[in-house]
Amino acid sequence: MNKQENNPLLVGIRNDVRIMGRVMRELAHHVLHEKISEFPMFIAHQGELALGRPFLSADMYKLNWDYRASVLEELVKNKIVEREKVEEFRETFGDPEERACIFVILPNESAFVFVPYEIAFEEEEGA
Repeated sequence: MNKQENNPLLVGIRNDVRIMGRVMRELAHHVLHEKISEFPMFIAHQGELALGRPFLSADMYKLNWDYRASVLEELVKNKIVEREKVEEFRETFGDPEERACIFVILPNESAFVFVPYEIAFEEEEGA
């Protein structure tokens, strides 16, 4: 098992996707099919944030994090992803229809996490 899989913050993100993965996938699908961007993203944060647009409230949906909707282009514009790294980032991103790209913002660091939407359907299939 990967060390990161046991990280409590990442466990919280995965649990949130289990709860709201369908809604996240619907938004990503909309962004893709309306040609807003080829790379829809989510920003997980706690506290105030001006980046992206409000999407899911931790309090309202009993999540571990608040989520904002964004796109790769916004993160490039704000110098979170360097222009010269965009192609590498796109390759890492993979299929945006199949997995969520979540930019996790912590007080002293940040990281990109990719979570398959299918985990939102695991419990139903197992039931």
